[in-house]
Amino acid sequence: MLLAFFWAKKLVFRQRFLPRFFPSSPLIFADLSFGFGLGGLLFALLFLVFGALGWIRITASPSLAPANLLWLTLTFLVSALFEELLYRGLHLPVLASHWGLSPGIAFSAFLFSLAHLFNPHLNFLGLFVILIAGVLFALSYIETGALYLPVALHFSWNFFQSLFGFPVSGLTFPSLFKLEVTGPSIWTGGAFGPEAGLSGLVLLLLATAATILYGRYRRPSGMRPPHSSDPSAKNRP
Repeated sequence: MLLAFFWAKKLVFRQRFLPRFFPSSPLIFADLSFGFGLGGLLFALLFLVFGALGWIRITASPSLAPANLLWLTLTFLVSALFEELLYRGLHLPVLASHWGLSPGIAFSAFLFSLAHLFNPHLNFLGLFVILIAGVLFALSYIETGALYLPVALHFSWNFFQSLFGFPVSGLTFPSLFKLEVTGPSIWTGGAFGPEAGLSGLVLLLLATAATILYGRYRRPSGMRPPHSSDPSAKNRP
């Protein structure tokens, strides 16, 4: 993918718009920690709320073989890296450089949503929630000027969603809990998982608010986000 980015820059776009994906920064550990912790916190909260409402039933004792845990980690790490490099690393700067930041965010999120079009059990709400997830990941990129936070948040969103026993975008992976979800599908997302329900939308709104607050805390007072006007304007390779 990185080689494709290089040739696209040289032969297709003929301009140096692609930012450095993973620049050196003293805040790398903070970005990774925040992204990883936020995903875990959100799905722990969802698990507890669904349990309190009586919408889930644990059908098997908690267990996850080390080999399955390693496979789960690598699967979601590769997925997060691939999708963030493609949609936030490539699509967002390209679209923003031609159309402006807001249209760039919107259309890159739309393309991210369409990538899930053939996932099983998908419905319109699921497409919309995934689009909002694309906006969240773009926002986390804009707030920090690097892909550390988007990758960590994307990874932890999928990883902990699966770890707590929920389907991930209609797909079932090894999990710590074996769940039977019995609540209203409009909230739980049914067989597609929380991303096709209002619960997923609520989690994304909470994550967006937390990311904005983190961005304000992260940068010195009075400074704008690194890419507040144009993702291609700074951090050029």
